[in-house]
Amino acid sequence: LLITFAFLNTADCPKPVIGAIHGACIGGAIDVLSACDIRYSSSDAWFTIKEVDVGLAADLGTLQRFPKIIGNDSMARELALTARKFDASEAKDIGFVSKIYDNKEETLSAALEVAKEWFFLILLYIFFNVSKLRIVINSTVLLIYFNEILFLIFFSSTKT
Repeated sequence: LLITFAFLNTADCPKPVIGAIHGACIGGAIDVLSACDIRYSSSDAWFTIKEVDVGLAADLGTLQRFPKIIGNDSMARELALTARKFDASEAKDIGFVSKIYDNKEETLSAALEVAKEWFFLILLYIFFNVSKLRIVINSTVLLIYFNEILFLIFFSSTKT
């Protein structure tokens, strides 16, 4: 019962949840990943909804979330009913993961970079009046429009 609450809390978290996976993503791991808002994968990752092979139902949310995530009920049923293994490339093709990185380190780094950007934006929302703040961000410029004043913050996305 407690593990069910952990998955539900991840899925229902009002803050964005980023999942980064490398290697095997089986059973509970796919349950957790399907509860995340954004999913990144390393190229060596592979996935399977394995519960059918051991006579169980994937009851921690995968069967409810997976079809909505990928937008293809037939594919979701195929993967759940056959326990077929699929790789990172197929996971991206069907929409389960949004990006694939070369290795574990790059995957984790990318997830942390997105989290850092969100943290920075959350601080801005706290500092300024939320209802009057408009933010646009891309890889090099942060535009903040507040009380008829436009702030431009330039930054480099290169690593030192």
